[in-house]
Amino acid sequence: MKKGSLKMIILLAISFIILFIGFSSKDANGNLTLIGEILMIVGGGTLGFLLDKFLTFAAETDLFLTIPIIINWNKDIRISFAYLFRIQVDGTYFLIRGNKKKKFQPVGGVYQKYAGSKAILADIFQEDDEMKKGNEQDLRGKVKGKDLRKFIKWFDSRQDREISCNREFNEELINTGILDKEKFKDPHYSYLGTHKTSIFNSEYYGKEFLLADIYELELNDEQKKEFLLLKEKYEKAKDNSNFDYAFVSDHEIRTRHTNKRKTDDYEKDINNHTYKILKGEYK
Repeated sequence: MKKGSLKMIILLAISFIILFIGFSSKDANGNLTLIGEILMIVGGGTLGFLLDKFLTFAAETDLFLTIPIIINWNKDIRISFAYLFRIQVDGTYFLIRGNKKKKFQPVGGVYQKYAGSKAILADIFQEDDEMKKGNEQDLRGKVKGKDLRKFIKWFDSRQDREISCNREFNEELINTGILDKEKFKDPHYSYLGTHKTSIFNSEYYGKEFLLADIYELELNDEQKKEFLLLKEKYEKAKDNSNFDYAFVSDHEIRTRHTNKRKTDDYEKDINNHTYKILKGEYK
């Protein structure tokens, strides 16, 4: 047992003893004495401190994933490990129109695996036939519940997989002509955090586990000016039906409706995973 864990157990035992003594410290009328009240406060505070530490530990070690893994031990779980860009311009979020559902979503996509991962993933990763047509390198497929932690451990090692976000950035913004190639030939971005789901039942794929790393695109003055010109053009338009990009608010992302959609179009036009780039949705 690690020293840190042993200390936590000792503190937990001490806090319960303090609470018990405090609760037992009553006067003749059955009311808590001053010493009893002090002990109850100290014991309760210690328990609160331990609970906070436990929740932090549970989040860092994916402890809350243990029970779902056990329940789905021999079941197929569809996984998708991706990265998303949070691009903010004057209080709005920049999104692009997706190729498949034609809805607006963050710039980004699924990480790719390299040839060296074949031996490592051979026994735990199954390619998803439906999603793999033409995208054989994508980290999107299936694992058994019992192998999910092994896959996550390999992914976290960063070995034999894509770690740069430039590929999707170039495919979606440079190759499409939305942004100037010379001005964005060396994009800078910083890691903000990761959004992880638990194992859940999805509408189309059955059991799923999704992970998305969130990155902030850092803009210099020249690059910001480029986005501001796009935003000005977008805001002047009557609707966004002919746009491959959009500038939206936090509220629009939450409701999945852009304010610039056609007046007779009530379908949600922002993809359902877009909220992951909002503050508080990643850790």
